[in-house]
Amino acid sequence: MTEEGMPEFNNIHAFGELVYAVATVLDPAFTFQWLADMNAEEEKKEVIHVKVKELVVMEAESVGGNMFASSKSEEDDEPPYK
Repeated sequence: MTEEGMPEFNNIHAFGELVYAVATVLDPAFTFQWLADMNAEEEKKEVIHVKVKELVVMEAESVGGNMFASSKSEEDDEPPYK
């Protein structure tokens, strides 16, 4: 297991890096399909599923910061006066 609690993908290729697992989750054509094909116990698959989702959220929060936080008042949300 890695320090984040994710199992290491014993792979001689770079595809063992966590970034590839996260990237597939963000692709709507693949999402977590790879997890179903993974040769692991269901409990481990569930841990991986939760951890990858947490990593995606953490990364989005760190990159986006307060991107979605509104600094406008309620008046600014009203449509323009005609």
